[in-house]
Amino acid sequence: MSLLLSLEVEEDIVKGGCMTGFFRSACDFFLEKRIVLAGFLEKALVLNICSFVLFSPFSAVFSKISFFWSSLFWISLNIVQYRSKFYRYLIPSTTLNKSLAVFLAVALASVLFSVDPYHSQKIFFQRYLFYVIFFWITYGVTSRSRQNFLYLTFSILALATIVGAGGLFDHFRLAPERLFSVFGQQINLAVYLCFLFPFSLVVFLNQEKKFFKLWGLVNIVLLYPVLVFHASRTVWIVIIPVALLICFLKDRRSFFFFLAVVIATPAFMSSLQKERAKTVLDVFPALASYESQGTADQPAVHPRIESLHQRIDLANSAFAMFKKQPLLGAGPGMFEKLHKPGPGCDPHIHTHVIYLEILSEMGLAGLLAFFMIITMFLKKFFNDFLSWLRKGSLEYSIFAGLGSAIFIVLLCNLGISSILVGFQDAAMFWLFMAMGINEKVLGRE
Repeated sequence: MSLLLSLEVEEDIVKGGCMTGFFRSACDFFLEKRIVLAGFLEKALVLNICSFVLFSPFSAVFSKISFFWSSLFWISLNIVQYRSKFYRYLIPSTTLNKSLAVFLAVALASVLFSVDPYHSQKIFFQRYLFYVIFFWITYGVTSRSRQNFLYLTFSILALATIVGAGGLFDHFRLAPERLFSVFGQQINLAVYLCFLFPFSLVVFLNQEKKFFKLWGLVNIVLLYPVLVFHASRTVWIVIIPVALLICFLKDRRSFFFFLAVVIATPAFMSSLQKERAKTVLDVFPALASYESQGTADQPAVHPRIESLHQRIDLANSAFAMFKKQPLLGAGPGMFEKLHKPGPGCDPHIHTHVIYLEILSEMGLAGLLAFFMIITMFLKKFFNDFLSWLRKGSLEYSIFAGLGSAIFIVLLCNLGISSILVGFQDAAMFWLFMAMGINEKVLGRE
């Protein structure tokens, strides 16, 4: 009887050992599958964001589809990796999180007190919230490995090559007075030149990795004629002086060569480009001429005066909205609804100065909240820029290039509206910002 009992106990032990081994093998199997699945989702997410960089400038629809898939991959990746606690990791920890939270809170308050809350909530949920989500996703995926960070860097450099080559192709094929297309596709060249030219320039000036240096040089050679052919005075004013300053601080030989190219450029300009170049510094004389010659009913017809007349009308309209609701503004997206063009002015849906647009739509609280984000970013950018001047490593070159692009875009938005307008161009701004503050990639393989 005792022998039978011992055999039964021994059999239970053997079965228990088999079951434990089975569960251990099953756990190892499912853990391995989870790791493989997480790796697949991460690669799919990186590929999707790289596709956004390469193709969204040419299609607003593609940019929104790309954002949808980025969100889906990011949520799935966190579910697979962290299971029931995935929600803790959806929002990565960044130096801008507090300022972003303040901005979203102010924007939401502005929606509640908007002149048209229904319209404003669409702007909040389809633009502002999406920008911040895309910022977090980009930061999160580039934080996971240096390789992911470099993949996005490759895609930015590739986009610069496409824009440069495509712009030149259209210029010589179509011979337009001003260049606005790339390989036959209309894009916002003013914005993308501000992103791509300074980024390529800083990458070219890096002291490591000849491959990157050569790629940056090719992009500069392609993009500079496009910059001239686009003939945007605002873009000329913000890109060329800052680019010269960067060259002067980093490499004096490059500075003198670039300066010589800039000085020689007018000799190769068309008559339209020369005329626009002459009026770059004509703002105050033209303004005085407008005040002396133009009237409210019959504004002066000189193109430069007419352009100033339109912009003054937009600025006056923005200030009028701000005065009515100074704290939280008229509500996100309300400028296009409330602006009434003055005599002789064309209808516009944006102010062409993003800071006035924020002031009119979100009031003083919104503008201060936005400046809080920008101040935090620029503080880190200047530190990274100084580190790049001293060390010149590849990572700091990329940080300096991203920060220089953001800085120039911020300057350019004194004459255009792009940072918080639409999706494709604005999302690129927040992608650059997410990469530019991401120091987690430093020292990673």
